[in-house]
Amino acid sequence: MKINLRMIPEKIAPLLLKLKQYGSFIVVILILLGFSFIVLRIRFYANLQPSDQDIANKLLELKRTQIDQEAIAKIEKLQSTNVDVRALFEQARHNPFKE
Repeated sequence: MKINLRMIPEKIAPLLLKLKQYGSFIVVILILLGFSFIVLRIRFYANLQPSDQDIANKLLELKRTQIDQEAIAKIEKLQSTNVDVRALFEQARHNPFKE
């Protein structure tokens, strides 16, 4: 079978006619497929959980804060001697988000 380059446009012409006829439909379908792909990728990344190794690495990077024992002793001393401070501490223990 010989391939003649001059016959290619004649063979493709009916296909191009069909593509022009259904062109807008094909474009809408391609756009919907693109949106579907994006939504599925977003769903995948939204539900992605870190591995145990990632969690362990992040925990090792954390710097633990050290509370000064001297400061704790001063606060406890102030709490026991000052009625206003004691009331403030008691109130904060029961409702820490109240101003």
